Amino acid sequence: SVGITALGTERGLETRLVPERGYELALIPAVPLPRKPTPELITVPGRLRGTIKAAEQILERTKADAVAGFGGYVALPAYLAAKRLGVPIVIHEANARPGLANKIGSRYAAQVAVSMPDSKLRGSRYIGIPLRRSIATLDRAAARPEARHRFGLDPNLPTLLVSGGSQGARRLNEVVQQVAPWLQQAGIQILHAVGPKNELPHVQQMPGMP
Repeated sequence: SVGITALGTERGLETRLVPERGYELALIPAVPLPRKPTPELITVPGRLRGTIKAAEQILERTKADAVAGFGGYVALPAYLAAKRLGVPIVIHEANARPGLANKIGSRYAAQVAVSMPDSKLRGSRYIGIPLRRSIATLDRAAARPEARHRFGLDPNLPTLLVSGGSQGARRLNEVVQQVAPWLQQAGIQILHAVGPKNELPHVQQMPGMP
């Protein structure tokens, strides 16, 4: 049997999704890495050391045989903790442009898988995006009428799907609001995933925006 423990932070979607699926969730402090030089950058090394230590303790407690990482706040501390303890690292990069955590982690990883064939991550192997069987085998043609009905879409109009990632993107939501009337006039309907933390109550009421 295989035991799985997911690392996360208290503000991530994993606090809901992981327990719902019956897996153990262990939390470590979030240490965002500034993309540009800021005064906050000075505090990162000290905070990162504490987070790495927390990740080490979890790896030791669970007697982890491997660490699988996908980038993000918790990935870099997990990679560095695994390196210290000699635990093998496996990475999957789903984005066309790898993030900092996976760039660093790929230096120490036993295996690096990517979703894009031209990825620049060292030692990477192209495998695409792993999908659940229910999605990979979905009969899209058969599901399409039900999906149109559920979202109130007109089958005779082109549809623009807007999604700002798993939690949405406020700025993207604002732009869609602004251009929605022009898209509607052009005969384009919009299916907009605003994200759980970026609710815009009046979006659903705008004509042409299911």
